[in-house]
Amino acid sequence: MLLNISANTIIKLKSPTGNPSVSSFGELKDYKNNKFYITSEAYTGTVAITKLDNTNKIISGTFEFKATGNSDPSDIINVTDGWFDITYK
Repeated sequence: MLLNISANTIIKLKSPTGNPSVSSFGELKDYKNNKFYITSEAYTGTVAITKLDNTNKIISGTFEFKATGNSDPSDIINVTDGWFDITYK
């Protein structure tokens, strides 16, 4: 959940704190291999909001992050060139 955002905003992803108003984090769930990855203070990333259309309720942007495996901290993934176009309410 991203709160208080606008176009041309970059959000840093790091460790989850349980409070979305003060914490942003990245995660990836690999259901095929039963693995879960999450960003941390050491393995971070960013979300860049490139478009925020409040009339048509569309948010667009890009993301990248590095994350460690939930069950194996030495299992590190690097997610690059991610993008999204999402409608919201």
